[in-house]
Amino acid sequence: MRFWKRTLLAALLVLAVAAPAFSGAQAPPTRTETLLLEGEPETWEATEYREEGLFSLWFDARHFGAVRTEEGVRFELLDNALDGPVSFSVESADGLRRENGDILDDVRVGYRAEGWETIAAEASDPVPGFHFEQDPVAGFAAMKGGQTARVFLAEAASGAWLVTLRCPAEAAEGWGARMEHMLGSLRPLPGE
Repeated sequence: MRFWKRTLLAALLVLAVAAPAFSGAQAPPTRTETLLLEGEPETWEATEYREEGLFSLWFDARHFGAVRTEEGVRFELLDNALDGPVSFSVESADGLRRENGDILDDVRVGYRAEGWETIAAEASDPVPGFHFEQDPVAGFAAMKGGQTARVFLAEAASGAWLVTLRCPAEAAEGWGARMEHMLGSLRPLPGE
């Protein structure tokens, strides 16, 4: 009887692995990435995430899960054992547009209303390698109760995008650096 159970289990496993090939679905492209973490190079496999006609980026699918939001996507740290959220999000800011209004100032005011201390855009250093279609990219940093957030407004032909990196301050050199690396891979895609 054990032989049949093992055979059945093996067959189900083969079908589960091969299912994308039978359904015509293709696994997303992957590539090897290397970044410096606390002065040491770390190599990992990056997976491409695409919003056709909008943007693409490369993320660490082993540690982050992509969660669809109403306005875009949020990459959340899987198995988070820290005292706060670790996430990277790219969300449409087009709904925030107002006549003669500044989207980033409105977002900053919202953070302040929730008790975050913000650092002016001029004082928050941009992420190296992140230029999107406008240069420099506007942004600000915010801190509250041991949490940090870096918020950027990226504008492209495909629209305006609010990009947010959020993590506990103690994780800034580890998970924060990984998310900055993801941010550096963010590219607009031509509208279709």
